[in-house]
Amino acid sequence: MRRSALVLVLPVVLGACFEDSLGSTGEATPTLVAVAPDDFLGDVPCTAAAGGMQAYVATLSEVSGDLDGAGEFALPSSAPQPCARTIAFGFVVPGLQYVADLDGYDRADLTPLAPGSRVLIDPAGQPVAPRWTTSCGRGGDREDATLSLPNRTVRVTRCDPLRAEGAPTTGGLAVDLGPLAACGGAPAFPRFTVAPRGGPAREASCGERLEWTALEAGRPVTFDVLAFAVGGAEPVAGTTCTGVPRAGTVVDTPCDPLATRGGLTIDVPALLAASGSSCDAAGLASASATVTTARGHVPLGPSAECRRLDARDLPGGVATATVVLQLAGGALAATTCEALVTPGATALARCLPVRLP
Repeated sequence: MRRSALVLVLPVVLGACFEDSLGSTGEATPTLVAVAPDDFLGDVPCTAAAGGMQAYVATLSEVSGDLDGAGEFALPSSAPQPCARTIAFGFVVPGLQYVADLDGYDRADLTPLAPGSRVLIDPAGQPVAPRWTTSCGRGGDREDATLSLPNRTVRVTRCDPLRAEGAPTTGGLAVDLGPLAACGGAPAFPRFTVAPRGGPAREASCGERLEWTALEAGRPVTFDVLAFAVGGAEPVAGTTCTGVPRAGTVVDTPCDPLATRGGLTIDVPALLAASGSSCDAAGLASASATVTTARGHVPLGPSAECRRLDARDLPGGVATATVVLQLAGGALAATTCEALVTPGATALARCLPVRLP
């Protein structure tokens, strides 16, 4: 058994030993029924670190009927105790059987709503749901319950695995600008903007670490990072950072290196869909494009596959593209697209619908 302090729900003088529910012998003690962390923690760590249990509440019940709550008499619940301590209940009746219900918490600043209450409240007086729950001795068989023995301390055992009840469903991501640029002295990029895709941008200085919280755990989030030179109004470098939030914590988001050039994508299947057709319906044989920037022209394709056309290594600024589709029978259809190219990112070009023959 874990060497831990013993906490009594009722003031009873203890002897020096414990027994399990099988009634092993030892020095005589008052009649007590105890709950020990060794019997229910399982793989959940007893620690103040994220994901660990810090405190728990035990509620002991005498069972005279079925082990499903019918015919039970619940004793007053214990006060919350550190997860390394054993809790013992006095004023139990020798010869009766007992089960225990346990509520675990990942915080240590909670108090009972009233003495003996199973409900805990935070410092603001608001009820707090347990992070984990389990029961001991409720296996459905009468032998699973613990028999109280006169002048003995017996432990309630046969605990079910801990169930996560109040598990957090959100987490946070952090974008650390320090590793992206040299921030000592006079940095080349003194100002940044960081924006989650579809969300507002936040300004930051070189070396800052920005955090976003309340993000859905498990859903990837991509951030667009733009870097500005001293006094510059347009970004001169950029990158993307993509991370996956983990429930209950804030994790750093990996970022690609800063780049001074960007790219664009022309989504040919989406263009045909917006024109009321599809690759098969239009009989698309090939697609090509010519991208025009302030630095010149970049040809794309032709591609015999109905897919996106990608242009890379483009200077920042507005880029236009002329898209030519070759259809079945040799017919041609054309349209124009436009995109704002930003350094370190790939922009999706916006295209006018194509007129199909």
